[in-house]
Formats: sequence, C-alpha cells, structure tokens
Amino acid sequence: MTTDNLLRGGIDLHTHSGPSLYDRALDDFGLAAEAKEAGMRAVVIKAHECPTAGRAALVNARMEGVTACGGVVLNHSVGGFNAAAVDAALRMGGKFVWFPTFDSQNHLSHYGGHSDTAAEAALAGLSVLDEAGRLKPEIGPILRKIAENKAILGTGHLSAREILVLTDAALAAGVEKILITHADMFFVGLTLEQQVDLARKGAVLEKCYLAMLLSQEGGGKRMAGSIKAIGAESCVLVTDLGQSVFPHPVAGMRTFIEALMTEGISRGEIRTMLVENPPRLLGV
Repeated sequence: MTTDNLLRGGIDLHTHSGPSLYDRALDDFGLAAEAKEAGMRAVVIKAHECPTAGRAALVNARMEGVTACGGVVLNHSVGGFNAAAVDAALRMGGKFVWFPTFDSQNHLSHYGGHSDTAAEAALAGLSVLDEAGRLKPEIGPILRKIAENKAILGTGHLSAREILVLTDAALAAGVEKILITHADMFFVGLTLEQQVDLARKGAVLEKCYLAMLLSQEGGGKRMAGSIKAIGAESCVLVTDLGQSVFPHPVAGMRTFIEALMTEGISRGEIRTMLVENPPRLLGV
C-alpha cells in the first residue's frame, strides 16, 4: 500500500485557502481539486477572519467527487464570543465552531502585536476564562448551540488551562465532538499526560503536520510517540497548510504520512486517523 493509497478516502480537517487576509497558496476550488485528484473524500476550509460554510457550499455545488466543509472561528471579525454568529454558521451547514485563534489572548501573548482580523487594533485578546479562572458566562450559549447542532468544537489557539476548563464545560453541556486543535504546538502548552487525559474524556486530538514542520529536530519522533501514547483511535491527522510559504495540503499530508511511518506508525493507524475518525466527527 503506497502513500497515495493511504490518502484515498482521507479527510483533512484543517486547511487554509483563499480568499483570505493572508497569503494563500490556492483558493477553495484549487484546494478541493487537489484533494479530489488524490482520491481524498473531503477537506475542511478554515479561515481566521470569516465564516466558511458558505464558501464550502459553493465548492460543493460546482464540484463532484469531493466534499468541502466549513465553520466559523470566534475571532473579533465575527464578534468574538458571538452566539448569533455561531447560529448563522451552523444553520448554513457549518460543521465546526473554532474558539479564537489569532485573536486569542494566548496567541497574542506569545506573538505580540495586535489582531489582524479586527477593524479596531486595540481590541483585547479573547479568553474563555475570567480573571478568577472561571468560564465566562457568554461561553454557555455557544456550547449549547454546538451541542444542539451536533457540531464540532475546535479549541483554536487557547492555552492548555483554557482547553481543560472548556472541555469539561463542553462535556457537561452535552457537546459530543471536541477536537483539540494544535495539541502539540508550543504556544498551546499541553503536556502529553494532559493530552492522554483529554482523550480519555472523549476528546479527539489533532496531530498536525505544520506543528511537526515548525518543531525542532526530532519532531517526527515526538509526534509518533504521542500518537502511540494516546492511541490512534483518539487522533486525527491534519496539515494546517495552505499558506503560500509551505507545501500545498495534499503534498504536505503525503510527507506527513511518510514521516510518521518512518517513526513506526502503522498503515492501519494512519488509516484510522485519516480515513476512519474524521467522518465520524463530521457526520458524513
């Protein structure tokens, strides 16, 4: 079974394409076309600055043989923790609600600067926690909408502390699908023990090619080790690619698979994380 065979039927739950405020290597149609050519089943279009359910619907209306899915990222450009934006995105067919990314307090504290997605640069970073470390009241209605629509909660660029509190609150609110975004990125700060615990609670963890690409030497070995510790049944392979300076998502996924197999991840585990787990989250 070649790497190309392993791509067939696969779903990348984290890609970036244009139009965008940021430089992208390809547009939504180009992304879907490359996935289709590789025999992949679906791609999820994520944008930091705007909802993508409508964009995915346009792709699906004009292309056969591959499915595009979208959602909404709760950055300042959609009003932050805005239940109305969540409701609209899900009613338009969105599958994902991602918590703040570039506008999260955690992201800004690591990278500095200001929001690129907000008209007002002075807006503060977004956190799901108040100063006492409790979940902010405006998060509750969002969790209920995610639960009612059986959508996927993506944790965005929140900190480990925020992720742990949010996951418990989401489970209590009846959210069934929780995807820990960027589980291995340094700015998130989750330990392997915390990742294992999140999986035991029912969350699924992203194993992300971009995280491995940006890591220091030995990143592939650490990534493979984390998959073995957590269990492939609780992980998904994603690329987080589409940026103009990196490989296209399909090419990146091929390289990612090869790197993981070199480090001892089996073909069966690859298939579990790329072909079997994602459609259960998406409900397709």
